[in-house]
Amino acid sequence: LVIEGSDTGLDTSTERSIGTLAAGRGRAGASLAWGDFNGDDIGDLAIGIPDSAVRGEGFACSQFALDVANAGEVQVFYGSNNGLSEFGAQRLVQGRCDRGSTGVGVGDSIEDGDRFGSSLTVLRGSGADDLVIGAPFEDLGLVDKIDAGIVHVVRGLSGGLYTSDAFVLSQDTAGVGGGAESGDQFGRIRGSGNFNGGPADLVVSVPF
Repeated sequence: LVIEGSDTGLDTSTERSIGTLAAGRGRAGASLAWGDFNGDDIGDLAIGIPDSAVRGEGFACSQFALDVANAGEVQVFYGSNNGLSEFGAQRLVQGRCDRGSTGVGVGDSIEDGDRFGSSLTVLRGSGADDLVIGAPFEDLGLVDKIDAGIVHVVRGLSGGLYTSDAFVLSQDTAGVGGGAESGDQFGRIRGSGNFNGGPADLVVSVPF
């Protein structure tokens, strides 16, 4: 739910619920992140739904592919002078398929139990902000590196979050260090800040 602010603090008389887009089920709101993903100086809201069933990629992104349980998704609602709106809202999933309102892929692949959207972080910039999405139960191997975890970085532009050049980070990514191992759950908890006076920095936990 959303409670609007006022000059004297939160105004509980403005409390209202936010509905999710179609198929948005599975711990909706397990993670939340506020940012300005289109650079219009009005706040936008990203909602993680990590237990959502998502349509698989199938053959050539077939519309008849079966749903994949607990794959997870993130829904992004853009703010306006009238508040958050479904107009222009985005549904982000893993994979490479672009199915418009039913899901736009940001990379990697859709798999059972990845729980994409378990955590969210915003990298604040001078223009539009970027969104970092955790998939802590991502497997990086067939028999090893189970639940090693990854994070997806999606860049914000004037038109909103731009998925075409989104990229993935894991402990096996060059320069990240540590080496992915089973059960690490890289990206389960993350943060951001400005620790050196330059652009936003990303902090990623490896809790196990």
